[in-house]
Amino acid sequence: MTDQRFEEFLASIPNLHTWDRGKTWRSGGFNARMLRSIRTGIEASIPSKNLCIAETGAGNSTILFLFMRPKRLVSIAPDAELRDRILTYCAENGIDSSPLEFMPAFSEVALPRFAEKLRK
Repeated sequence: MTDQRFEEFLASIPNLHTWDRGKTWRSGGFNARMLRSIRTGIEASIPSKNLCIAETGAGNSTILFLFMRPKRLVSIAPDAELRDRILTYCAENGIDSSPLEFMPAFSEVALPRFAEKLRK
């Protein structure tokens, strides 16, 4: 993934979230400066070939993490339609979403199951 694509993503962060059944749309809680800072911090501390990420919540952070080419990305969020919007955005913009494992559940339900799988 080129840095140019990442810069294009930051310049036009997609509106993936709606909390009023599609009347209005928002990009979520991160702006471009925050997303860039998250990427910089992770890349400075973890070798990219070993990058495995688990996140609670999903959206533009998920797309950011996919730009980093993780070995595995687990996103826990109760909104399967949000997953579909993320996957559509990735497909339309040439972002590899194959590392994404989406768990459509609330974190208080999914995290104990996820932790149990890690122990096995």
